[in-house]
Amino acid sequence: MKKINKLSRRDFIKLTGGVAAVAAVGGCVDEIIPETDVQLIVRSPPEMVEELGANTIDGFMAWEPFNAEAAVAGYGNIILESGEIWENHPCCVMAYNKDWLDEDGEEKENILKRLAWIQIKATRWINEALDEEHPNHDLLVEMSKDFTDRDEAVVEKAFGPIKFEYELNKPGTQEYIEDLEEYQIFDLGRWDTVGYEDAEEYAEDIIEKEYVDWAIEHIELSAEEVLEETGGEEHEIDVGYLEYDLHQLAYFVAADRGWFGDLGLSVDTTEFPNGAELMRNGFADDDIDVGYLGTTPAVIHRINTPGCEIGIFAGVNEEGSAVVAKEGIEEVGDFGELDEAVYATPGEGTMQEFMSLRVFDEEGLRL
Repeated sequence: MKKINKLSRRDFIKLTGGVAAVAAVGGCVDEIIPETDVQLIVRSPPEMVEELGANTIDGFMAWEPFNAEAAVAGYGNIILESGEIWENHPCCVMAYNKDWLDEDGEEKENILKRLAWIQIKATRWINEALDEEHPNHDLLVEMSKDFTDRDEAVVEKAFGPIKFEYELNKPGTQEYIEDLEEYQIFDLGRWDTVGYEDAEEYAEDIIEKEYVDWAIEHIELSAEEVLEETGGEEHEIDVGYLEYDLHQLAYFVAADRGWFGDLGLSVDTTEFPNGAELMRNGFADDDIDVGYLGTTPAVIHRINTPGCEIGIFAGVNEEGSAVVAKEGIEEVGDFGELDEAVYATPGEGTMQEFMSLRVFDEEGLRL
């Protein structure tokens, strides 16, 4: 096979028929070498901060509080917030395992109603407590420190770019899906097998607003009344979330305030390094019933990974990620001026990787 010069990662993926097809070309891969302007590597967010401080990478994109941590430590600067790339973009959501739901539809739907009610209550509590004059602000800071294992200066800075939001953003999800199609991120063979006509149909299928709508309608009820409205039975559920992810603070607030227990829910939790791993090793293996994760890995792996049959039933946040760079890099285009620039994201199929591909592509740079 003839080697193709100046082949971007995006073009390489298109040429080979989508992300999942790359592995299938086997020994031919070393004959098709995507040329990049910036080397893209995978690191956990804590590793990103450490390596930026050690000057072994030039920048990264992560969720909060890791962008704030790098800035507070003086390792680099936040040069572009994700909300500047795309205002009000959907980020983390709550999703459920459809295999779990199918075991006992009515019982599990009652659990999802309770979880949506708790999510609204926790999100509203957070948004009120974000006001520094609010009597719960200090408690919010302490909870955030405990959840993220970061100090007060970091979490206070990290609050700024996050929009905690329980409503579902269907138009934004559809736009994500359209962009993922354009970048050929979906496994084309599985897309055809699943049988969606277009992004609108996929978004309509994966976004399920009835649980949040029910919870909004019943939000003024007491926990005891909600429990009665949803069958009154106690249940055990397995929940996954991302380690140290401040976006998902509503989970920690609800747990700390005892709201899961108040609604008869005994929660067993598993932490994951990123949303793609939560999909592949949580939902696909039936190890979790409900998960907090990014919209991007949710919609990618619902298609690309067999066994990831999920529905999205509540919002968690919008925005709240950022491009962070070492001193001397003031904008994304400056990465192209470096010799052998190295840039990290949490992994393939994450929102941070996909948004980085978008923003670097817009600057004419190949990751």
